[in-house]
Amino acid sequence: MPKVSTMSKKTKILVLGDSPAGQTGLGRIGRDLATRMSQMEDLEVAFLGFGAPPSSRLPFFQYQITSIGTTTADWIVSELPYVWDDFAGAEPGILFSIWDISRLEWMGNPDLCPIPELQQWLRTAPVKKWVYPAIDAESINGGLSTRLRKAIQGFDRVVNYTKWSTGITGYPDHLPHGIDCSVFQPRPKQEARKRIRAAGCTIFDDQSFLVGIVATSQPRKDWALGLQTCAELLNRGLDVKVWIHTDSVYRHWDIITLAQELGLGNRVACSPSMSDEELSWHYSACDCTIGIAPEGMGYAQMESLACGVPVVTGSYGGQAEVVPPVMQVDPVAFRYEGVFANKRPVYSPEEFADRVEWAPQSSRGLSDEYDWNNLWGRWESWIRSGL
Repeated sequence: MPKVSTMSKKTKILVLGDSPAGQTGLGRIGRDLATRMSQMEDLEVAFLGFGAPPSSRLPFFQYQITSIGTTTADWIVSELPYVWDDFAGAEPGILFSIWDISRLEWMGNPDLCPIPELQQWLRTAPVKKWVYPAIDAESINGGLSTRLRKAIQGFDRVVNYTKWSTGITGYPDHLPHGIDCSVFQPRPKQEARKRIRAAGCTIFDDQSFLVGIVATSQPRKDWALGLQTCAELLNRGLDVKVWIHTDSVYRHWDIITLAQELGLGNRVACSPSMSDEELSWHYSACDCTIGIAPEGMGYAQMESLACGVPVVTGSYGGQAEVVPPVMQVDPVAFRYEGVFANKRPVYSPEEFADRVEWAPQSSRGLSDEYDWNNLWGRWESWIRSGL
């Protein structure tokens, strides 16, 4: 009698989102999750990413999205059927999207997909659709707008970043993403500044009050708020210098011109893409960092706290579950934007400046629950429960 194999077949899982080789928060969240999933014996993991090209340093196969628009209606991944065919053929599996629901309307509601081949694939493909949606705003009436509510109902499994976002999506599962606290850890501030100064960045001197801003250059990231806060601190007599880490200083915001207009021109340094370890050194060199947008979770805020550096941020969104309440600023108003009527908070730079001045005396540190060493077991259980 032939020997029967007792090995279980691996489940194919294709992650969809920002490129895991890039520097966006979503890309790095996807990178961390895909890296850890690839270590699970019962999964075979690949990644279809938008933005940066694939990296051979990552332990899973990567595909690159080659054509995509920049408006909500254009976020359609036409290559998806061909990528799945190359990765899994006719095998069943899981498509795990780590993106905003507004980018995934066509997936959750195939009626909205204008590409016949993709629409047909979405209706018939042997895949379970999971989503880890970046929820950073609610609609005018709370919850998701009608369009997004219809879209999210087209997914088989939904897991939220925070308790706050469960109230918006209406789905109860929530798991935060984690931070590698062996990399993002407190480092001596003066040693960090000396190290960065030796590499040629002179604003990292020993006397200045250094404020860090880490965010992409996109409309919902309020760069005006961040730089106006620093200008207000300068007007109050504080010797402020500003470290900026972003994808582009000229994409949606002209960050350099804005800094110059506010009198901060020679007080700003913008750093390029860097490793997580180098990023940790830069956080550690700061006296405080500023969160300049409503966030579903707040990746940069978590990294800063893990490095022992306080964060001043708004009290709206999932970030309020991560940042200590004493370091949060309440909105002075709300505005509505976009085709989904998203509710966005408006903040006072003067109030942000008040908190930043006080920040070095605040409590610091990231809760241990967000350390991947403590968190991954919960993720592993959630993943296996859906296989």
